[in-house]
Amino acid sequence: MNPSRTLFARLFTVSLGAIVLAHGLTYLWILHYRIPPPPRLGITDQTLDPAQALEASSHYVLVWPKAMLAFQGLALVGIAWYVSRSLTRPLKRFSRAAERLGHDLDSAPLEETGGIEARQVAKRLNHMQQAIRDQVDMRRRMLGAVSHDLRTPLSRLKLRLMLLDDPALVADMSNDIEAIVRVLDATQHYLHDKPPG
Repeated sequence: MNPSRTLFARLFTVSLGAIVLAHGLTYLWILHYRIPPPPRLGITDQTLDPAQALEASSHYVLVWPKAMLAFQGLALVGIAWYVSRSLTRPLKRFSRAAERLGHDLDSAPLEETGGIEARQVAKRLNHMQQAIRDQVDMRRRMLGAVSHDLRTPLSRLKLRLMLLDDPALVADMSNDIEAIVRVLDATQHYLHDKPPG
């Protein structure tokens, strides 16, 4: 499976793209409008040296917005990663449960935890597992009953064959009956052997 095509990768890429775009536009807005420096309390414009004013202005306009954007960007990337991971975690859990169900029908049911949608999917998956298990059990019981019921008439046919005088006909019919019994034995063996898990 290509990791870039997973739901997590797509959600994370879209979230990251939105974050980068928003920050880029914010940075361009700050550069274009040049936010004025904050007023210094207790100092009037007449006593402030122009060099100090330029330094304060450049520090406020160029350093603080960049630091703010960097911190905000890192925080949003972390949040996007966490949200994308938490959204795709139930899907991974369902995938593992479906794979386990394909190998073993008697595996433990899936825990019905998480959000409303996740609990509904888990409940339906457990219901499907129980329905498949019931169908397989019903099929085994039906085939077992048919196999058992066919043995009685076959035994009677064997007894009646002993009363016939034609040895060739008796041999042919005995071979046919033995073939049917072998099929029934194979069916019983299949029904009582658990499939490999």
